[in-house]
Amino acid sequence: MNCEAWIQVAHVLRSYVDTLTWPAVVLIICVIYQSSIRALLPGAKIKLNIFGFSFEATIPEIELSINENLRGGKLSPEQWQWLKKLYDQPFEFVSRPTPKELEILRPLRNSALVKGYPSEGFLADAKSVAITTLGRLLLKAKNDKG
Repeated sequence: MNCEAWIQVAHVLRSYVDTLTWPAVVLIICVIYQSSIRALLPGAKIKLNIFGFSFEATIPEIELSINENLRGGKLSPEQWQWLKKLYDQPFEFVSRPTPKELEILRPLRNSALVKGYPSEGFLADAKSVAITTLGRLLLKAKNDKG
């Protein structure tokens, strides 16, 4: 083979390398981070341990559960204000909640967005109310959305 033939072979090989480099890099990254990528997929399952029981649920199932506890409704402006207030001030003390405050707080508690202290008993008996991790995540998502 002459020199020109080797140059043509080198150009063809280089074009193959150029074409296949990024797909190869993406494939390697996907293999390395496959567990993290699977966790981001909508059908990905999350393992939960609640009351000594372990089960798996998907993100859409968890979202459905929260929406069911809100009875299909949306959060009212007053409920958003309470979440913001509890986010800014981790423990908001409530002494003898008024019926109006209980109307606002109960759906938030039922949806696991807030919790009362002490945790046993009724919300009306709570000495304080705190935002939960889920409540913080929801408020952060709302603020990020604008």
